[in-house]
Amino acid sequence: MRNKYLLILFLVTSFFGFSQPYNYVDVDDTYTADQLVKDVLVGSKCDLVSNVRYQYGSGAPGSNSVKAAGYFNRNGSTFPFEDGIVLSTDMAIGVEGPCTPGGGPFSPNQYPWIGDQDLNDLINDAGGWPTTPITPTAMRSTVIDFEFVPMQNTVSFEYLFGSHSYNRGCNFECGNGAMFGAWLIDLTTGAGENLAKIPGTNDPISINTLRDVAKSQPFTCAAGSINPQYFGNSYGNLANQVPPLTAAINLSGHTIPMQSLTANVIVGRRYRIKLAVLDFCPSDSHTSAVFFKAGSFDIGNLNLGDPVLVVDGNGLCVGDSYLLESGLDPLLFTFEWFKDGIQIPGQTGPNLVVTETGDYSVKGFIPTVTNCVMEADPVRIEFYEYVSISAPLNLTACPSAGLNTRFDLKDAVVGVTTNPNILFSFYATQQDAENDTNAIPDLYYLANNATAPVTLWVRAYELNNPCPYVSSFTLSFLNCVLTLNPLEDLSICEGESVQTFDLTVQTPLVYNNAVGYTVSYHLSKPDADTNQNAIPSGNLATYNGNNGERIWVRVTSNTNALSFGV
Repeated sequence: MRNKYLLILFLVTSFFGFSQPYNYVDVDDTYTADQLVKDVLVGSKCDLVSNVRYQYGSGAPGSNSVKAAGYFNRNGSTFPFEDGIVLSTDMAIGVEGPCTPGGGPFSPNQYPWIGDQDLNDLINDAGGWPTTPITPTAMRSTVIDFEFVPMQNTVSFEYLFGSHSYNRGCNFECGNGAMFGAWLIDLTTGAGENLAKIPGTNDPISINTLRDVAKSQPFTCAAGSINPQYFGNSYGNLANQVPPLTAAINLSGHTIPMQSLTANVIVGRRYRIKLAVLDFCPSDSHTSAVFFKAGSFDIGNLNLGDPVLVVDGNGLCVGDSYLLESGLDPLLFTFEWFKDGIQIPGQTGPNLVVTETGDYSVKGFIPTVTNCVMEADPVRIEFYEYVSISAPLNLTACPSAGLNTRFDLKDAVVGVTTNPNILFSFYATQQDAENDTNAIPDLYYLANNATAPVTLWVRAYELNNPCPYVSSFTLSFLNCVLTLNPLEDLSICEGESVQTFDLTVQTPLVYNNAVGYTVSYHLSKPDADTNQNAIPSGNLATYNGNNGERIWVRVTSNTNALSFGV
């Protein structure tokens, strides 16, 4: 990795200067063509690439000693691709920044080539060989081609094209001075197409089809700017240009990051693609290059997506399900699904419905293609722990005096859990409970004339756990009127008008001497009904009564004051 430092000297009073570091693209030319294609360019875990071929220039003996293809990485610079492969019409390391046209390592232009049919068709599509100010008879070129078998029905890639011809050298700035092509050939039908074209047009990528004269030199191209929206930077000291010493690559101008055409392909069929960069300038120090984003030549991979994790707040609730999709055609592939590394019996379809926590993966096989197993990295799907409580209690009460009876709804969840972190809220409908809307107060007033039982809903939940327990319980009224035994009247021999009676003899008789009840005596029914003005207990055994006097006996439950009889 190379870091270069530019010393800028200023003479201002006593200050002599300072150094400003810049980062530039770093190129490694030790990779083989196989490594560049299989390990960097093609995004596939399956070995679907074969017959990789590299050719510099004419391919004459000794030409492959020129390392015009290499691996690059951004190296902290402003270059738009993190890493990838570069094809140059000269030594690949010569495209490392900054922009110094005519500087940097280069090789003698000793392997010129007239091209093959594919490249000459490409040249003709861009307007033919340049003729002004000279007519070259050969070109500088670098080609990598390879065969592949796609696992999906489309292929495309991302790239960036650049050249010194955008600003200087050979006076080809306004013509077809340099270009890039990507020929895709169906090896079954022989049909081919160039995937490197100006979006929305049939024009190949060339100096002649993509430029912005407001940025590059000269400003006098008769045709003016062409597709300038796809032009990136021009490096120089004129208006609208970027200072050359800040350039991440050593090319005078380049496009923006480009997306190739998307080609429709047939899964399992064999194709060949030829990637070629061409430069018509005979100058030894003149270079054009194309950069390919790593992994962007996507011929198919299995990817089950992002994990679904509780820690991220994305966990699922017990009872929910999650669909994992392979994205592969079930007419072409067979499948095996795995949970925690163990194959799931009977799961042979393209998708899997997940209902429990685990690490899931899938393998895809094409019966007609050997030595290829598409395998997805495991993806973790998590479910929250179930908020488990006992069923809530149904509540009962004696009707209160008046129009309504109060229920404390918290009584329904007493003892249903030992987890102190569980909270409760109450609702009139199941939908409200599920959606956590329109909660009702814990103290609930039920009309005494309501049709009972009335069903309410409780939502039990923990903070930071979006999966509640929802259940119903009922409110109903008790028949709280006690049925008392009839009592015989008390009588004694007639004497004085006021006589003494022992009322306590009635106490064990009125309600069978039941435990848990209090017997009281009253002089009027309203007093007995409201449990007021009871005869003092000390007077009951020696009550002075009048002939014909009526005494009212009340029996009240010691645990429920509303449960009584008179």
